Amino acid sequence: MTKANYARLLRDQGKLNDAERIFKEVVAGRTTTCGANHAETLAALSGLAIVLTQQGKLEEAERLYLEVIEGLTAALGANHDSTRATKGNYAGVLKKQGKHAEAEKIYREVIESRTAAFGAGDSCTLDSKHNFGVMLLEDLGNRAQARPLLQEADVGYAAVLGEDHQRTQMARQNLARCDAESAQDLDSHEASLERTPSIGM
Repeated sequence: MTKANYARLLRDQGKLNDAERIFKEVVAGRTTTCGANHAETLAALSGLAIVLTQQGKLEEAERLYLEVIEGLTAALGANHDSTRATKGNYAGVLKKQGKHAEAEKIYREVIESRTAAFGAGDSCTLDSKHNFGVMLLEDLGNRAQARPLLQEADVGYAAVLGEDHQRTQMARQNLARCDAESAQDLDSHEASLERTPSIGM
């Protein structure tokens, strides 16, 4: 097992401090042997950024993601899927920090780019749509814009991955939550109309 794979295993096991330490060793080693902008170095930096995000070290993760995006764009191009995937993770970090306008811009860029490259029903495109829809629903309360994205994710995941897949179920739950909250708002609005006396009667 390579050191990078060991770091990923530690991350998956929730041993984040150990994973961070190993990823930093990998980054240092690859920077020395391959260079700071080599794809392998950037992949290790991206892995480290994921760990930092899970640890709540969001500012540090944001800085690393920007570094990785810049390097991947220079090495592979803005439309390479490694670049797109890193941008998607970067948007997630921005979301966690409450930088919703910046996150929305990145999500839209990634969705547009993945749709052009792979199609609207590709699982990676659907991931971006789902994540953006969740931000609109949970952080901004924008159910009108969230619902079509969550519905596309639900239908798309079911077609590509199957009805019982975890992603399908997650999208379906979020869609149901969006509809439930909309229904509650409607009930509250109708109740307030009943309580408010008519003007001029």
